[in-house]
Amino acid sequence: MNGLLFDAIIRKGRIVDGTGNPWFRADVAIRDRRIAKVGRCATDEADEIIDAEGLIVCPGFIDIHNHSEIHLIVNPNAASMVTQGITTLVVGNCGFSSAPVTSKNRDLVYSPWWSKEVNPTWNTLAEYFSILEKQGISVNVASLVGHGFVRGAIMGWEARLPAEEELEQMKELVAEAMKDGAVGLSSGLTYPPGVWSDTHELVELCKVVATYGGFYATHDRGTPYMKAKFEAIEIGEKAGCPVQISHIETHTGSFGQQDAVLTLVEEARQKGADVTFDVCTTIYGCGYFIGLVIPPWGLEGGAPRILERVSDPATRTKMRESMEKSRRQPAWDNIIVHRQRSHPEFSGKTVARIAKEWGKDPWDASYDMLKDDELDCVEIFAAVKGHDDDDLRKVIAHPFAMPNTDSWLEAPYGLLARGTTHPRAYGGFTIVFRKWVRGITRPDMPEEIGVKILTVEDTVRKMTSLPAQRLGLQDRGLIREGMYADIVVFDEKKIADKANYFGNTMVYSEGVNYVFVNGGIVIEKGEHIGSLPGKVMRGPVYKAP
Repeated sequence: MNGLLFDAIIRKGRIVDGTGNPWFRADVAIRDRRIAKVGRCATDEADEIIDAEGLIVCPGFIDIHNHSEIHLIVNPNAASMVTQGITTLVVGNCGFSSAPVTSKNRDLVYSPWWSKEVNPTWNTLAEYFSILEKQGISVNVASLVGHGFVRGAIMGWEARLPAEEELEQMKELVAEAMKDGAVGLSSGLTYPPGVWSDTHELVELCKVVATYGGFYATHDRGTPYMKAKFEAIEIGEKAGCPVQISHIETHTGSFGQQDAVLTLVEEARQKGADVTFDVCTTIYGCGYFIGLVIPPWGLEGGAPRILERVSDPATRTKMRESMEKSRRQPAWDNIIVHRQRSHPEFSGKTVARIAKEWGKDPWDASYDMLKDDELDCVEIFAAVKGHDDDDLRKVIAHPFAMPNTDSWLEAPYGLLARGTTHPRAYGGFTIVFRKWVRGITRPDMPEEIGVKILTVEDTVRKMTSLPAQRLGLQDRGLIREGMYADIVVFDEKKIADKANYFGNTMVYSEGVNYVFVNGGIVIEKGEHIGSLPGKVMRGPVYKAP
């Protein structure tokens, strides 16, 4: 043997290295979980040799906005994510995380992200991380600590501001989570209990995050749209903390404001504010059904109190009037119910269709669905056609934009297979290549109109080195010698999403041939091989015991 010996060699691929630079042809060799060589490996040998001629070789994709913290315990293979080329998930977004859990919020943590079949046996982020490491995972995982969980752990779901002592206790929990390895704090300011907070509360907590080198990721207050973005930037400036604006794309009621928001971010950066953002990749969003039909005051106290309110005709009327006063009438034919325990037959149907089949007004149908689910009412999950094509294109084309799935991993088997789901769980990243790189519209998904606005090189940059920079990762996000071997090999002519909104919601993406995570193969010839080489990626101040 005249050459070197490696664990694996990927030969003759077109390297898209994550910088945004034009592709170049080279071999990539892996040894001891890292990229050991980028260049010509014709005389080298390896245990595994992959012919990548005609294929793209790039860094593994990083999903900066994911909600799979509990789903990883249910299904550590994370196949719906890895088959998209995603090798790192950042969980704990929108104020929801795996911890902290106390007696105050243990019975309030269930949501579409938390199946009630998963009983939280842990209290801290450190204990949650230990569970993942013990069982093994196919992807890398980093976690934010959720403001909603921190607040709930001290105050429950109470619609008030914290007392000074309570705020100090919340700051202690944030500090503990950062020491345990959180990469920052997230907020969900349209969800309970974050909806009842004020700017001061968030600034004080973010000051703690800044002390530990983390960042603030915010699902902001949304409406009025510009005011919410100003608050997000203000919180970061006052706390001395970088800001990641979650899913910055406009929603129904704020269309036409996208240019102004992007300009706001650009001007803030010019003034020295460290602000970036991520973007959803589909016309339909997803989330709590309760948030679509119940005003914030009706959510106080969690499921037991919500059940009381939706069971009382007078309170129903008040909630409906409150919602109609604060926003436009919901477009019932644009709301798809994906999961409901008491009525699995509703999965994949719009509220308009459900109401028609029941012979009820859509408001009454909505409240009856919640009532029928009893204490599981907060778990009803829906997709909502609430984004605008033109605005999405403006955001995804922006140099600061990081695509996200804003979803959780799914599987067409086991506990995760009940009901239907949002197609982003199976194709939130691959849809970008199909829709905005190749400009293709799928006949079975006409809502997602294809337009060529991105190059492969810049799309990969947005999915790799850009989120790696926000996370402070120095050893991932690029094809460089010495980096961890998180690598994707894909066919740029075939990579695409396959799931849709109605019917086939659980279909894996295609066109991703190989995925390496920390040098271990997870996807081989398009199939998940059951390996679990992922690792927990803790934040900047974590010190191993």
